[in-house]
Amino acid sequence: VQMVTMPIAYIDVDSLLMNYEFSKKANEKLLIQSEKSKSELQRKANKWQQEAMDFQKKLQAGAFLSQERAEAENNRLMKERQNLEELEAKLAENLMTEQAKLNQQLNDTLQAFIDDYVKMHPYQMIITNTMRDNVLYAEKQYNITAEVVEILNSRYNVEK
Repeated sequence: VQMVTMPIAYIDVDSLLMNYEFSKKANEKLLIQSEKSKSELQRKANKWQQEAMDFQKKLQAGAFLSQERAEAENNRLMKERQNLEELEAKLAENLMTEQAKLNQQLNDTLQAFIDDYVKMHPYQMIITNTMRDNVLYAEKQYNITAEVVEILNSRYNVEK
């Protein structure tokens, strides 16, 4: 039996994401966007809750001039509550869309890099390893993550 060697390497994706400047900036941007969304939603929810409590107090005190006026205010509050729920869904969707967009940019960048990288290195296969889901064992010499991160970061810093 003749042994056939095939030049392979792997990239530890978790390490890449933690050390690649583009990825770190993208995650930071998403975190800031998420915090802004949560803050806006919380502010509006607090305002609605205060208005709902004021409505209950007025209702219990008989402060409405008519039943119709009380029903109109209740309907307004219910509509406002529905608007809050819609806003929450919209903000979550926007965040997921932004996450998908950044993931696609990262994937495109990595794929373009790999296409160039294999022209200068003799690899026939480069695989990913995320939390040991693809590579259960590999010699350290096959892990090119540090080199890839270094080159990607130098390219990213030049582009900025």
